[in-house]
Amino acid sequence: MINIRGAFTALACCITAATPSIAIAQPRAQTPQPTAAPTPGQQTSDTLRESSTGAVTAADKAEQLRKQKRYARKLKRKVRRLRQATWHWQDASTTPRSSTKYQERYWNKTWRLKMLVKLWQKRLKQAKHRALNPPNESAWRCIHSKEAPPWYGGWKTNTGNGYYGGLQMNLTFIRQYGWRLYKRLGTANNWPWYAQMWVAERARSSGRGFYPWPQTARMCRLI
Repeated sequence: MINIRGAFTALACCITAATPSIAIAQPRAQTPQPTAAPTPGQQTSDTLRESSTGAVTAADKAEQLRKQKRYARKLKRKVRRLRQATWHWQDASTTPRSSTKYQERYWNKTWRLKMLVKLWQKRLKQAKHRALNPPNESAWRCIHSKEAPPWYGGWKTNTGNGYYGGLQMNLTFIRQYGWRLYKRLGTANNWPWYAQMWVAERARSSGRGFYPWPQTARMCRLI
């Protein structure tokens, strides 16, 4: 009787011996390649490129600084113009001038100068609005129409009789109530209409009322 188990065992051994062994290839470690040293020509070009970049940056900074200085000078001039314009309207309305410490003379930061510009712009707007809206304007226009109508010279009337402007003020009156305008512009015939009204209003509010113009004030039913 044939031994079947032994036959199968012998057959398995023959197959195992006939099968070739498969080896798994392992990756080889790469050895670092030495880098080539830069040539003298390459070193020189890199150095020149770096130095030129630094020079451009320094030039840009210098140009930016010059622009900032020019802008600061422009802002300073604007502050001075706004201040003078504000004082002009305040003088016209016989209002005390806004005080100042002339900060723009020693401030160089643009953000500080911008603050000054905004401050004087606000003051100018307020001073102009006040000057162009004198109190009792209708009353003063009525007196003006009687004292110095347009065909007589209007607000620039100067006939040589010792009275000046559209409300016919004499020198004593002008010096007492409008001395700042008199110092800067001369007699009342050189003042704008609103400045003449403000000086007259200053006299009225001081207690004199409309009595410096007795006849024309009565004609206008003011006294």
